[in-house]
Amino acid sequence: MTDPVYLTEPLIKTNDFTLIERTQFAPGAWLWPCEYVDEIANRPQGVVPNYPIGKNPAVKEFLDRYHLPLDAAMGGAKTMYPEYQLELEKARAK
Repeated sequence: MTDPVYLTEPLIKTNDFTLIERTQFAPGAWLWPCEYVDEIANRPQGVVPNYPIGKNPAVKEFLDRYHLPLDAAMGGAKTMYPEYQLELEKARAK
């Protein structure tokens, strides 16, 4: 998927599924029906809780807990490559 607004490079996802017809622990477990449940009472239908970009109050908590600069938490795809470790070490040295 390519989305230049939210992604700094193409996103590639893969899924592998294996059918297990019977298991020794829970035979037929895949036949159990799922049911819809309201987990938060009095929330209007269709409302999805969210924070606008740049307004999430939990970002600072995450940064403090793991001793990271903001760029490491919000830096996009560049932060997943090994070369980013050098940039992170330079930022921590400051």
